[in-house]
Parts: sequence; C-alpha cells; structure tokens
Amino acid sequence: MSIIRGGGANSSMHHDDADVTMRLASRGDASVVSSITDAAYAKYIPRLGRRPEPMTVDYGEMIGEHPVHTQPNRRKNIFLVISSST
Repeated sequence: MSIIRGGGANSSMHHDDADVTMRLASRGDASVVSSITDAAYAKYIPRLGRRPEPMTVDYGEMIGEHPVHTQPNRRKNIFLVISSST
C-alpha cells in the first residue's frame, strides 16, 4: 500500500495503480469519519475496557485543523486517511 499525499483544499487525488480516488473531507463529513473510525476500533473496547482514543475525537474539529481524505464510493465511504503533524 502506498501513502497518497498532496492536493489542495478542493482537490481530488488519484492513484492509478490502485484505481483509488480520494477527496478532502469537509466538516460535513465528520459523522461519516466518526462512523468509519468507530467501526474500525470498536473491537478494542472489550480488551481496553473503554473506547479507544480515536473513537473520542471531535472529527469536525480535526477536519478543520488537519487534512482528512475519504475514499468515496457510490454507496458509502470505504476508508479515510488522516494526516497530522506531531
């Protein structure tokens, strides 16, 4: 798997090898981003005894501060990439 980087606020990114098109998320996508994250991390709740940190993030705020890309599909968003500098 390769990491896809680049593009401005209104751009789409395309990786020909994987035939994947991604778009920059907007604050309106926060509930979708949260749902994808919850689905990915819910399996860890029993092991940790609490919700993992990615499930507690305010994704509306994160989308406003960091680039978050989603891979839209005709039916649903399949995955997302969150880029942040630490």
